[in-house]
Amino acid sequence: MTNRHSPCGFLSKTILERYKKRLLELGIGIRPNTVLGGDLTISDLFRDGYETVFIGTGTWRPKKLGLHGESLSNVHFGISFLANPSAYTLGRTVAIIGMGNVAMDVARTAFRNGAERVMLFARGKRIAASENEVAYTKLDGAEFIFGRSIQRITEDGPVFKVAKLDEDGQVTGYEEEEEQVHADTTIIAISQGPKNKLILTTAGLEGNDKGLLITDENCMTTREGVFAPETSSLAP
Repeated sequence: MTNRHSPCGFLSKTILERYKKRLLELGIGIRPNTVLGGDLTISDLFRDGYETVFIGTGTWRPKKLGLHGESLSNVHFGISFLANPSAYTLGRTVAIIGMGNVAMDVARTAFRNGAERVMLFARGKRIAASENEVAYTKLDGAEFIFGRSIQRITEDGPVFKVAKLDEDGQVTGYEEEEEQVHADTTIIAISQGPKNKLILTTAGLEGNDKGLLITDENCMTTREGVFAPETSSLAP
């Protein structure tokens, strides 16, 4: 969940503390820093008397480009950067691959962590992020650059091929010459997928070809007593 008043794009710690206090007042127990599928398993929960388990963990595995240069020290994944932005040394110029909501959060957070110029790149002309997120990101001063197909990443920044776009913004081809964009840091934010610890450690729990938990019309998974959202994912 995003919030334009938070320096990291997510809900501020003040708001989260209010939620935590209210949950505790309702009698809900909270056990922090516990990884299901690591420290504990779902079977452990059933053993200890829980009758129903609901999984709502989100997607925390960044999708890779699969291109040369992705492992360089000045190349990072957006979802990892947002988890602890102060740990990163960005430099003055940041190039972001992607234009979804995570990319918008990355851009705005980069400005708040020392970046002076932030550029977002997309292959076509489509912006996947919500209108509000785009508006806030533009207000912060980020540049939106379309028609760029990432080819590889160097220590100097990403290398693109310039796309030829028709009137509808569809890619019809590419220019022959490549374009080197100079950036101190390149951040990849092209979506996330689910991690698979729960499936690997829970007998009877199954996922689809995207790694998302399979649920029925009542949102119960393939393991009795375990529920998840209809468009759920595996735990991080």
